[in-house]
Amino acid sequence: MDYREYDKLVTLYTEKLGKINAIAKGAKRKNSKFTSTTSSFCYGEYVLYKGKGMYLLNEASTINSFQDFLNALSTIAYGSYLNELIDIGVVEGEPEYGLFKDLVTSYYFISNNAVDKDLLMRAFEIKFLSYIGYGLNFGSCVSCGKEIKTSNFLDLNSNGFLCSNCTSSWSVKISNSAYNIMRYIVGTELKNIYKLNVNEESKAQLHKLMKEMVRHCIGKNPKSLDILKI
Repeated sequence: MDYREYDKLVTLYTEKLGKINAIAKGAKRKNSKFTSTTSSFCYGEYVLYKGKGMYLLNEASTINSFQDFLNALSTIAYGSYLNELIDIGVVEGEPEYGLFKDLVTSYYFISNNAVDKDLLMRAFEIKFLSYIGYGLNFGSCVSCGKEIKTSNFLDLNSNGFLCSNCTSSWSVKISNSAYNIMRYIVGTELKNIYKLNVNEESKAQLHKLMKEMVRHCIGKNPKSLDILKI
């Protein structure tokens, strides 16, 4: 589908259609009706028309623009990181309501300063990887199948944990605390993450661990948080 100088190509993550690309006619013009609804963090309702090769945005209304993200570099970075994960890790046209809900929940948490944002990023990463097919396996060793209640090694290649007798060239050492935190996150809804109290040492370990896991699973290294140097 052709689009002109003042038209805007936007990527939308939707509840019913998943990730899609759409053209917003005239969105780059001053005072366009689509200016706010095609901004980076806008949560809204969209009326779309399916063209020959792409969706066309007909109408849009804002539920929450989350423009308060723009008040601080940190909130811009956190919000952009969530968007980047969706952009590089989600297959177009495959809806996943749980991921959509968790993305919106994360936006509200950031906006309201309701939780530790670094911990929120780790929880979202774990949930995100599960939704796209890289869920963590707890309860048994991914190498020998032995039942385990804790572990000090995560096998990145199998998205699971090793018992004390098994090794893997893809394993990363973790603490019992990190194992328990990850297990709690997997077993609870993201909206409950505020109940989790994690010390700075465990947060640092989780950050390093999840950075490796995200890169290993999706084959890319997201850059949005680099500006925060964390």
